[in-house]
Amino acid sequence: MADFILGRQQIFDRKLNVYGYELLFRSCQQQNHAQIVDGTVATNHLIVDALLECGLENLTNGNRAFINLTAENVLQGVAQLLPRDKVVIEILEDAPVTPLLVEAVTNLANQGYLIALDDFVFDPQWQPLVELASIIKIDVLAQPDEQALIQLIQKLQRYPLRILAEKIETPEQYQHFLDLGCDYFQGYFFHKPNLVSGKRLKTNQQHLFRVLGEINREDVDIHRISALISQEVGLSYKLLKFINSAHFSLPRKIRSIEQAIVLMGLLELKRWINLITLTQVSENCPLEILRISLIRAKMCELLARRVDHCDPEAFFLTGLFSNLEQMLEQPMENIISDLPLADPIKQGLSFNGEMGEALRCAVNYELWDLDNAAFDSLEISAIGDLYLQSIRWAQQILSELH
Repeated sequence: MADFILGRQQIFDRKLNVYGYELLFRSCQQQNHAQIVDGTVATNHLIVDALLECGLENLTNGNRAFINLTAENVLQGVAQLLPRDKVVIEILEDAPVTPLLVEAVTNLANQGYLIALDDFVFDPQWQPLVELASIIKIDVLAQPDEQALIQLIQKLQRYPLRILAEKIETPEQYQHFLDLGCDYFQGYFFHKPNLVSGKRLKTNQQHLFRVLGEINREDVDIHRISALISQEVGLSYKLLKFINSAHFSLPRKIRSIEQAIVLMGLLELKRWINLITLTQVSENCPLEILRISLIRAKMCELLARRVDHCDPEAFFLTGLFSNLEQMLEQPMENIISDLPLADPIKQGLSFNGEMGEALRCAVNYELWDLDNAAFDSLEISAIGDLYLQSIRWAQQILSELH
């Protein structure tokens, strides 16, 4: 995909489970401009790239893909190229509502496609499409005032459809629109930690942090690590199950941490103990928080390898631990003060140094802030490819873990 790059933004349900991802698209040649290529051309390239090169499943982890279609796309039959049970067809707000478009959308709905109307405002011309829609997206920042927004939501709630509030920027906004009865939520709110003053780690989290502390010391005592892991039944079970999975294809079954070191080596084992322990730390969080951590970890590692850095494992750990604020609802500086991480990793978690630069690149690409998704002298197309590789890797790991 040398000419085009792909991204995605999560769409959450009321319990913060991922319902789907809106697929994002940009031409590499247009990366420094606000406008991308013609919408019809862009969507056609997006569909071809996503299905033929990346695979829709790899982009959405089996969830629904929200794909923007222009009126021309719909009339040309582009939607029928897509699997009806895996996509939501978004009709853009600037589509001219003609009898031909209404007929085409009616046919799609009758074939079982879910229809969403993007950036919706009430207008009599849209009434035929409202009656066909399964989801209506409301830009919460585009309404003139709060009362108008509430009235719009209440009016839409009379229809047998779902309301998606988009451009939700903070946890407080999410809670507000949850209370108003919206069904789905899209925006950057999920990437902002909800810090709780004075919150302390739970007992099991304290134990898991002791494991993280021990495994990341320079002078690792593997017997102490083994003893600590054995005290946490869930961690011990999950770690040995993962090590014995098809991901590793080891020649014989591993029954202890000491045995794993012999076959895997300490450095490799440290990576997976860190990863499995983090899954336990995040077990009461939405799964997407862990998924984002894994994607960042792999992307930071791949960025380091792409420029031949001598310590890609440290980059991996920087990405892996970058979501601890959200997992634990505590400031990062408080969290890392309890972990004996190498100084470059601690600096990276504050977005400083080379590891911080890699983490910033990963986060900015994740947020589709492509103008600031830079690392070393890599082209944005190369960075985009690493992001897609990281998505696939994270999904493979999660499928093994769950």
